[in-house]
Amino acid sequence: MQVRYKRHGDVRDLEKAISLLQDVVNHTPDSHHYKSRRFNNLGNSFDLRFECLGDLGDLDRAISLQRIAVNITPDGHPNKPSLLRNLGIFIETRFRRFGEIPDLKQAISLFQAAVDSTPAAHPERPSLLNRLGTCFQLCFERLGNLKDLEQAISLTQAAVDLTPDGHPNKPSRLGNLGSSMQLRFKRLGNGRDLEQAILLKQSAVDLIPDGHPYKLIMLNNLGCSIQSRFEHFRGSGDLERAISFFQAAVDLTPDGHPNKPSRLSGLGNSRYSRYKRFWNLVDLNHAISLMQAAVNLTPDGHPDKPNLLSNLGNSMQSRSARLRNVTDLEEAIPLMQAAVDLMPNDHPDKPNLLLSLGNSMNFRYEWFGVITDLDYTVWLIQAAANLTPDGHPNKLSLISNLKNLMQLHAERFRIVPGPKTPGPPTNATSSGDSVVYQPGTAADLTSLMTVTHDVMGQGGYACVYLGNLRAVKALRIMPDDSSKWERCIDIANGLQYLHGMQTTHGDLKPANILIDDDGNACLCDFGLASFLGEEAGTGFTTTTEYVGTARYAAPEIFNRPVDAVGFMATPASDVFSFGCVVYEITTCNVPYPMLKSSIRLGMQILARMMKEIPPALPSDDLDQHLSDYAPKIWGILDRCWNFDPASRPSASDVAMDLTAKLRPSLAPIDILIGKLYLPVSLQTLTPGANFVIVGRHSLAVEASLPEYPYDGIGIFRGAMDL
Repeated sequence: MQVRYKRHGDVRDLEKAISLLQDVVNHTPDSHHYKSRRFNNLGNSFDLRFECLGDLGDLDRAISLQRIAVNITPDGHPNKPSLLRNLGIFIETRFRRFGEIPDLKQAISLFQAAVDSTPAAHPERPSLLNRLGTCFQLCFERLGNLKDLEQAISLTQAAVDLTPDGHPNKPSRLGNLGSSMQLRFKRLGNGRDLEQAILLKQSAVDLIPDGHPYKLIMLNNLGCSIQSRFEHFRGSGDLERAISFFQAAVDLTPDGHPNKPSRLSGLGNSRYSRYKRFWNLVDLNHAISLMQAAVNLTPDGHPDKPNLLSNLGNSMQSRSARLRNVTDLEEAIPLMQAAVDLMPNDHPDKPNLLLSLGNSMNFRYEWFGVITDLDYTVWLIQAAANLTPDGHPNKLSLISNLKNLMQLHAERFRIVPGPKTPGPPTNATSSGDSVVYQPGTAADLTSLMTVTHDVMGQGGYACVYLGNLRAVKALRIMPDDSSKWERCIDIANGLQYLHGMQTTHGDLKPANILIDDDGNACLCDFGLASFLGEEAGTGFTTTTEYVGTARYAAPEIFNRPVDAVGFMATPASDVFSFGCVVYEITTCNVPYPMLKSSIRLGMQILARMMKEIPPALPSDDLDQHLSDYAPKIWGILDRCWNFDPASRPSASDVAMDLTAKLRPSLAPIDILIGKLYLPVSLQTLTPGANFVIVGRHSLAVEASLPEYPYDGIGIFRGAMDL
């Protein structure tokens, strides 16, 4: 019955075989010399049913029965090697299901014992060598030690050499050797290994008759190698062959078979490769559908789950980029994060998963500009590089990517100009034209920051001031409304000055506004500022290529093309953000107060913007915060939040409007150019926190500040203050 099941695959034959073999074991006395053989046969039947139906109880039962068979067989018995082999096979199968290294080590020990107790000329020796080689290959795939792979190739090659032509196991051993050669190609990048792998797997396929259950396994394996050749050498014929092999394997694999998920994944990966080759969206959608099915069919705890999740996430990110679909991106990142979390740190595939997640986080950073996404991207790529062994083909590209990201990250922090003469300010050391600030306490700065300056050649000063700074969010608890209005006017005046200097801020929000000892609002740009030069056709520079925070961002920032090069914030987008800041200061509510902060916040805000719903609407609850100023403030906010950038007021108009409506008795004041602050790690800065005042000062305060001659007014990275 077992033989007929193996030939035709009818599970009813297997069920009958198990029932019969169980009866035989039950009626065999313990002292019978065939007892161990019958335990072995029954264990084999349970293992076959596990392979067919995937019931882990069958696998545990097979291991238990086989262990009994081994234990009751004395050393030196001619059947001992085969019993050791079978027990090793079952434990290897359990390793493949759960990925537990002790199972793999035990399987290697059992196969090694079987090889050692088998004479060199014994016909079973090739089978034992093949099994031992397979376990060393698994050990390499799990731990990444190249010595294990070389041992696997040596053992499997010996098994192939000892297997005569025409032997029924010749195809499987050729296929195993091909898989090991492909792994060496993947690790070392030698194209000859890949060609050899394809030849070996093709030979295996050719030797298996059509209709045999193992034919589809070999077709699937051959498809993997041919797809790998396509990915490295771009032959479209290879890709179509691979897809046809994967499709055949999927079609011939019944639902419920434990290998169904891996074959769906293989077909999905090949369709994804074709999408990247021809950009046909049908291929991408089909790939996502197949990968999702593979994930759904793979139980939690399965060692293949992390890679399946990561592959699905990668394909969804591609669709997000293609269609500018935020939903796909927000779904892709948790999938890839789960893949990273599930994969053990010592697994050789861990760097690939870290890299994939890093690419997605960087993509989201480029889309929404949240600096924490860039921080996490750098961390992920650094971790991937650290886990990648020297000599690996991916090592250099990882290091290059990391260098580029760290350069980008450094540019976001390069914001404070230092004086040229007569020397560096307090707590700083000079190196040429740059200054390295040395913080007095950990709360002052996150780290030593090297900062540079750019000169326009118009004259000016650079001065150092030490004082207390508080985040503007402290204004939200001030009982005096007039203080809030004064700060709003201060911020508007600062924004007016920036725009007058042909500079946009790009990330205006309460976290980027500080209050000094005298109560003045100080615009800053912590960790995000970057001087990018002039944008063609606008005449404006910006303190940041759009890196704004979602709650405070203008609609045109969200709706910009994903692949827009050099797309920057504008004065109009700054005015929109200014309206959000005023709203938060005056009402103690964040913009879009009905939306909770979450990974989907950007998508939710975008959906509201597409319906032209502003960041907030007038209500009795909000009006009570504004008291008598409500009509005046809402009128200004309504103008700032116009969905047509061209219809928004200028910063100058807003400043004048606020001054006229909220401070009518005060004349416009001379504006101090401002203070540029170093990045900080806390919302509230401790006394003695340091910043640099730059540029021209009003005559009223110039004499009261210590000055250093400075060659020109710097166009600095953030934080013009009033």
